[in-house]
Amino acid sequence: QDLGRHQISGCSDRFRRFGANVRSSIATSTPQTSSFTDTTLALAALPPKTVEKLSELSAVHRLEGQDVRLPLVRRHGLTGKPCLFVNPLFTKWIDDMEPRHSKEMVEMLWRHICDPRFSYVHRWQRGDILVWDGCCVQACDEAVTFT
Repeated sequence: QDLGRHQISGCSDRFRRFGANVRSSIATSTPQTSSFTDTTLALAALPPKTVEKLSELSAVHRLEGQDVRLPLVRRHGLTGKPCLFVNPLFTKWIDDMEPRHSKEMVEMLWRHICDPRFSYVHRWQRGDILVWDGCCVQACDEAVTFT
């Protein structure tokens, strides 16, 4: 499938030391749109008691073919700002929750993260280059259906 852009992921060792994850895309063909959301803003918009509770939780994520346990709220390696780290495509479950409640929590958080208040939609034109911080910015392009 031609996605209309070429994606480049990764970052220099200089930024990787701080946990940075720089990503970019270059438009190569038909104009399309991509949605990105700021998980730092999404977290800040939640009630303080909710943020406090989420900060105590961890989840198992499927990353690069491996299951990895990470906190739901993590700190950006360079700025130190907290951001939500959850996505229904890679978050398998939230620890210490019944499976049904874990699934519901992931769905609720994902809907919140992808709220237009925290999102940017880029309308690609040939030759566009877009760079984003993969630690606190997530792509919301994937059509996620909760069943």
